[in-house]
Amino acid sequence: MGPDLKSVAYLVSSTRRDPIALSLPAAATATSRFITVTNIGSARRITLVTQAGETIDRDTAPFAIEGQIKSVTLATDGVEWIVVSVR
Repeated sequence: MGPDLKSVAYLVSSTRRDPIALSLPAAATATSRFITVTNIGSARRITLVTQAGETIDRDTAPFAIEGQIKSVTLATDGVEWIVVSVR
């Protein structure tokens, strides 16, 4: 998150076709904010990884942006990450 704790959009672009891992900030530090991650390049997969013990929609597995999924918006309740939108 930025220093002023505002919502953030990550536009991920890579000329490499290798998977990319993006670590989310701690859910407790990002309440009342949105994070949007969009694949605007040719990366095959962008994996969103949570901090230790946190989940995305109650799933401990990392969330992957790949195939038909090009963008995801997340919010947090301070404990876990919640998928708000998938495009």
